[in-house]
Amino acid sequence: MKRYFRSALLLTPRLQHMTYAVGYSNCVSLSQPAITSGSRNDSFDAVRGCLDLPSTGPAATTVTWNTGQTSAISGTTTAVNVGGQTVFTWQGTVTSGLFTGAGFTEVIAQNSLNLLACVFAPGVTTQSGTGTFIST
Repeated sequence: MKRYFRSALLLTPRLQHMTYAVGYSNCVSLSQPAITSGSRNDSFDAVRGCLDLPSTGPAATTVTWNTGQTSAISGTTTAVNVGGQTVFTWQGTVTSGLFTGAGFTEVIAQNSLNLLACVFAPGVTTQSGTGTFIST
């Protein structure tokens, strides 16, 4: 997962346009064995500074699988700082497309921001992380 900050994060919170690029690899599906990977791209605006936790709450997007099929997902996100990393948890339901009606949990741990980079321009422009996506 990679997050991009259009205005770059600094210590002082300000309106940010954030873009996400999330890739799923090494996927295994017993009901859909052709599924081996997927991706989703999202963006939104929020006020954020380097010392703030990311926005949480309701979220919805579409996952595109390597077969070209899609899954619309909707749920609630939470974020906490644990051991110097920001850990996002997103739980919800597949609302349409492939796997409709299934529940899902996504957990992504992102590396800590470089606080020295937050002090002076250009600031922090990206943040990366890894995680898991489980559908039940």
